Amino acid sequence: MNLLKKLEENLVNKDGIWVCNDIDNISYPSDGNAQCYQVENDSFWFNHRNKVIQALAQIYVQRDQTFLDVGGGNGFVSLGLQEIGYLNSALLEPGHVGCINAKARGLRIIINSTAENCNFFINSVPCVGAFDVVEHIQNDLEFVSTLNQMIVPGGTILITVPALKVLWSEEDRRAGHYRRYTRKSISKLLIESGFEVYYSSYFFSFLIVPIYLKRVLGSLLRFKSKPNSHEEINELDSNDHVKKNSLIGRIVNVFSNAELFVIRKLSVIPIGSSIIIVAKKKE
Repeated sequence: MNLLKKLEENLVNKDGIWVCNDIDNISYPSDGNAQCYQVENDSFWFNHRNKVIQALAQIYVQRDQTFLDVGGGNGFVSLGLQEIGYLNSALLEPGHVGCINAKARGLRIIINSTAENCNFFINSVPCVGAFDVVEHIQNDLEFVSTLNQMIVPGGTILITVPALKVLWSEEDRRAGHYRRYTRKSISKLLIESGFEVYYSSYFFSFLIVPIYLKRVLGSLLRFKSKPNSHEEINELDSNDHVKKNSLIGRIVNVFSNAELFVIRKLSVIPIGSSIIIVAKKKE
C-alpha cells in the first residue's frame, strides 16, 4: 500500500500532520493524552507494554509493512516500533494534542482522525494495532469490525486491553472504559469480527494484587484516591510509574523480564491485569 498517496488523496496536511476535519466524539478524557505524555518515557508500565508489543510484532509482522496504530495517543507505541525498524509505522489518533506530542517525538507519519473516518483504508492495511483502545468503545464489535475492513485479507491485528472484571473500579469509569476483558471474551470478539486468533496472553501479572487492593478494595472501603484520567496512569498512580532505582523497581524488572521471556516463546501467562492478542483477518 502506498500510504502517503492515500493520505494525499483523502486528507489535508497541516504542519506535518494529516488531518480529517470531521472527527467523531470518543469516550476518552480530554486531558488524557497530556497526562500520559508526562509519564510515558519513564514509566515501567508503558515501557513493558511496548516491549511486549514489539516482541510479538517481530514474530508476526514484517518490518517493511505498514503498521497502523489506531488510537495511539502520543505515539509512544508507534515511535517504539519505528525505532526497531518498522519505518512504515503510522499513528492514527483523533486527539489533536496527542498528534502534536507525537510530532514533537519525531514520529514520521501522523493522522489526526478516527478509524471510522478513514474508509479509504478498506482492504489496504497489512497490520493494525489498537493498544488500550477497544475498552473505550461502547460498541466494540462494530469498532473491531471496522478495523477488520481496513486490513488486507490475511493481514494482522494486535490488541491490548485491560483484563478481569474483578479489577473493575471507579478508575475505569473515570478513564472512559466500558468494560474489562478476559482472554475468552476478547478472542470471541475478534472471531465474531472476522479474525482468526493466533495468540493471546495475559501480562502485568504482578499488578493484580496492587490494583485490587488500591482500586477495588480501596473503593469498597471508601478510601479516597487521586482521580486520574487514563488507564495507563490509573493502573497505579502516576507516582508509581517510575521506580527504576528502588527495591520495588528491581522487583518489577524481574517480573517484567520473566513475562517477556514467556511471551517471546509464545507461551501463555495465565493471569494478569492486561491482555495482548494477535489475530489475522480471514482470507
